[in-house]
Amino acid sequence: YLAKTKTIENLFNYLAFFSELLPIAIFLAYLKTIRKERAIWVIISYLLFDFLINLALLEFIPPRFHNKTYPIATFFESLFFAYFFYLILKKKSLKRLVAIASVLLALTSLVYYFYNYYYAYTVLRRTIHLDSVPIAIETIAIFLFSFFYFFEQINDTENLFIYNKPSFWSVLGILLYLAGSFFVYISANSISIQQLQQYW
Repeated sequence: YLAKTKTIENLFNYLAFFSELLPIAIFLAYLKTIRKERAIWVIISYLLFDFLINLALLEFIPPRFHNKTYPIATFFESLFFAYFFYLILKKKSLKRLVAIASVLLALTSLVYYFYNYYYAYTVLRRTIHLDSVPIAIETIAIFLFSFFYFFEQINDTENLFIYNKPSFWSVLGILLYLAGSFFVYISANSISIQQLQQYW
């Protein structure tokens, strides 16, 4: 029974790991028709970046350094998502809000990383498993950007069917991903490393 469970668990791990390659392959297949869509380039760049980070974590970076790699992934993930929303929003005021929030998010993340991974680690000898505070701030900011997008789409009288736009499905996918993982990420530093690995 345990062998079957381990096999199924490994299957899910491989599916999660390689699932990012499918949209990249589809993108490459339709490259000629969607080459000018900058928002799609951002999503594909993010998927490629995330795949490479996960590959590095699995194969090249020792587990004791994983907690130092996660902040890099979170920092760039927030920039990719913010730039995606900047591209799909039409109103200049909303674009400006996304740009300002992104700069504040990046600065806050850098200060947090410096404090926790330099000062708290070297001076206070405190280790954290995951950068849950920047992840929480990033998630809330992206929820806000998503609400900007949906607000803009609802007020757009030219487009009666919001679900006909590819950006709608991208935003919905981002929301589902972040909503589903939000509480796991927030509670990551308050549970043991064994429990965290089980959730992972």
